[in-house]
Amino acid sequence: MRRKILFFHAYYITKGGECTVFEEESKLMESSDELVTKRIFFENIKMKGFFGFYLYVKFILNYLYVMITFKPDVVHFHNIFPFHLIAPIISKCFNAKNVITVHNYRFKCMNGLFYINGSVCEKCIHSNWNSYSLLGKCYSSNLLLNLYAWFYTLFYMSMLKTRIFSKVIALTNFSKLKMIESGLPVKKIVIKSNFVHFSEDYIYDKNNEGNFIYIGRLSEEKGVLELVEFWMKRPPLGKLVIYGDGPLREKLSKLCHGYNHIVLGGRLSKSEVLKELRRANALIFPTKFYEAQPLILIEAMICNTRIIASKIGAVPEVLAGYQGSEFFELDKIEVLEEIISSKIYKKPFKANLDAFTSDYTRRNLVSLYKEILS
Repeated sequence: MRRKILFFHAYYITKGGECTVFEEESKLMESSDELVTKRIFFENIKMKGFFGFYLYVKFILNYLYVMITFKPDVVHFHNIFPFHLIAPIISKCFNAKNVITVHNYRFKCMNGLFYINGSVCEKCIHSNWNSYSLLGKCYSSNLLLNLYAWFYTLFYMSMLKTRIFSKVIALTNFSKLKMIESGLPVKKIVIKSNFVHFSEDYIYDKNNEGNFIYIGRLSEEKGVLELVEFWMKRPPLGKLVIYGDGPLREKLSKLCHGYNHIVLGGRLSKSEVLKELRRANALIFPTKFYEAQPLILIEAMICNTRIIASKIGAVPEVLAGYQGSEFFELDKIEVLEEIISSKIYKKPFKANLDAFTSDYTRRNLVSLYKEILS
């Protein structure tokens, strides 16, 4: 008997890695002979006033229709905001089992990052009421928005602890430990990595251009501003190309003006990302917060790209065993100069990438669905 799986996701206003994972994973599971799958997703916009309420209600009604007609055995959630108060409860009322892949830390942190005011913050991790985040306005300076986010975080965590969710998927062991520290029962958590499709697009280019590249969101917590300021003072290191978009784009554009060895390259398509990774001297990943499991690191490993990354959160775990990776401490960014100039690697690098393959993900998810339905 083929089990029915419904994949649920609410897109962010600016699509990122989490949205890509939802799309790729739900598409991958369509190829399983043991499952019948369907997707439902909400194209998020800035919902305001009556129109926002109309779109919210319309989506919920559509979700109800899908539950009635498709009758899934399992609903696999990714991002459930802003439907966290009702979507998992609806599926439970239809006797479906709920599974959720957790891509951030919103189960305990209002902004989902464990990061505020330029540094990592875990002040609420052992608190039952997350009082610091409420008083510190960690989500918004607007009191009502902050109160709403605070309530959402408390409610979300309480749902994860109850039978509403059968299993919670953590992307890394680091994320799993943070869930446990926050009070989530160990037996509810399973680890399953993100994955990428291996193909000829990932074959490394022996004739790289020698550029150092950054690929990602241009935002404060990503450490891209510190990277550019560091590079401005060191032209001999080589050319740095910054790819991506985000709130810091205008500031970085002004900052880089007049520096020929720093280029702002804009957003890239998936194929363009792989092309740049294949021919780069190195990918620099200077993140300042606990990233869940960045796809760019997995893609860089498969492309045999040298990776120079900040030693924080799950990053060392993701890159464990990859011969082409090097780390620096966030408060010692100046050691980048020594790392860049001291070692020359010969490709291909050795790495164990089995956990990041599509076959591994397919087998793991099918096994998980069978387990919770048994």
